[in-house]
This record gives sequence, C-alpha cells and structure tokens, in this order.
Amino acid sequence: AAVAWSPSRAALLATCTAAGRVHVWTVAGIRGPEAVAPPTAVAEAPCTSLAFAADGRRLAVGDARGRCSVLALSESAAHADAAEDARLDEVLGGLADKSQ
Repeated sequence: AAVAWSPSRAALLATCTAAGRVHVWTVAGIRGPEAVAPPTAVAEAPCTSLAFAADGRRLAVGDARGRCSVLALSESAAHADAAEDARLDEVLGGLADKSQ
C-alpha cells in the first residue's frame, strides 16, 4: 500500500491497496474526505508505490510484481477550485487549533 499527495491540488491524495486498487480522494470534501473518482483496479498484485506527475494529471502506480501503470486524471480532478481551497484552509486551521 502507498499514499501520494498531488503537486497541483493541495487537498488531493491517492492511495493504493494490497488488492491492486487505486483510490483518489480530496481531504477537503464538504463532509470530510470524499472520493474524487471510483476506485480503479490497476494490478492483480499488491500496489506498492504511487507518484503524481508534476502537473497532477497522471499517476504512476507500481505493483509487487514490478509492473507500472499510468493513470490519467481529468483536468477537474487534477486542479482544485476556490471553494475546495477555502475548505482545506478550514480543515488545516481546525487541526492547528486542536494542537495548541
């Protein structure tokens, strides 16, 4: 399993599972973390690594058998809107308040 944060959308992260599925999430959803897309099966072996391209539009996924897949994200998935940025600021502000 692995986790990667998007370089182009601060609230976006991807996770991969031992079942070979990739999940893409926003941590700044209206009701908390929300899936951005349905889970995608990319491998029959456990996923072991993830990396976003610099523009946030592609996601490389490595599996335990040494195979690599590249997933394309839509433009809307790769880049946040102002409302999501504001929600992320609220989430991070709430975490900072709790740590003090």
